[in-house]
Amino acid sequence: MRSQISAVGAKLVLNRALRYDGRRPLFIQGEPGIGKTAIVEQVAKDLGWECVLSHPVAMEATDLTGLPWISQGEKEARFRPYGDLARMLTRVEPTVWCFDDVGHARETTQAALMHLAHARRINEHTLPDCVRIVATSNRRIDRGAAAKVLAPFATRFARFELVADIASWTSWAYATFVDWRVIKYLESFPAALSVEVVSPDEPTPNPRGWHIASDVLAWELPHEEQAAMLWATLGANADGFNSFLRVVEELPNPLEVLRGTLQVDLGTLATDRVAMLLDACAYHVIAAHRQSLTSDTPKSAAMKGVLQALCDSASKVGYIEAATEIMRRVEEASC
Repeated sequence: MRSQISAVGAKLVLNRALRYDGRRPLFIQGEPGIGKTAIVEQVAKDLGWECVLSHPVAMEATDLTGLPWISQGEKEARFRPYGDLARMLTRVEPTVWCFDDVGHARETTQAALMHLAHARRINEHTLPDCVRIVATSNRRIDRGAAAKVLAPFATRFARFELVADIASWTSWAYATFVDWRVIKYLESFPAALSVEVVSPDEPTPNPRGWHIASDVLAWELPHEEQAAMLWATLGANADGFNSFLRVVEELPNPLEVLRGTLQVDLGTLATDRVAMLLDACAYHVIAAHRQSLTSDTPKSAAMKGVLQALCDSASKVGYIEAATEIMRRVEEASC
């Protein structure tokens, strides 16, 4: 579809729209778990702005219009703001007000948000210029129990559809320290990053699901329990990932290699095993570096030296490109 934009493009659109045209609200649609809200939060963080997240599915229209209230001595009711609306009306610093999953909201709530976002005022309340409005929603075809987004609502927002792409996701995954096994698997099988939902009762992978899978791996569960947890997140696609994990288990222990207690002859390993081992070692070197930022441990520099020697050895036996990329990633993470 022509309205589809990748994560990289979405960040650019959000960054420029929020800075240059604060009165125009933005509407991002996309499949569940693709990272719509996370991108809004990341762009706000990059700009140095606060991001306030509201959930219209749990809101009434009065949360956005104010509550009718007659004060003592007055003859007419005024709409008294409360909650997030009261906070936004008093903001003086740049703020992104993100309404998550508006497609699940009642029509009356959508209508109130539509008026507030478009006119930037409702009843006697006017939003400060420093407040920018962004809304997100799943698509109806995702079968995520999303109600229909009101047609007038959608037409009052600058909108696009966010789509998953492996390059943007892996870049984010490396930066946020997603488990290297998840990243390596998806680099080898990029189509598994996001799979179309066939049944709402059967789990299917999406970017959020792979992030959850990374957390599951960190728990170091027994095989049976880990496989069950991965299946609950990834569905049938967990079979391929579990097969990949069994291959990884056959690799030389990367921590032992980095500690110098295990010597490895890269020439005896298959091509894909060399790349996996370098990725695994890089993951642990970066982890050690991040730990060294909050402690006095000297192991980060030592492990990095071992990795450099390993990459030099890999280059000598024909893995120049892989070794160069590994050290580039480590150096970038060390800055």
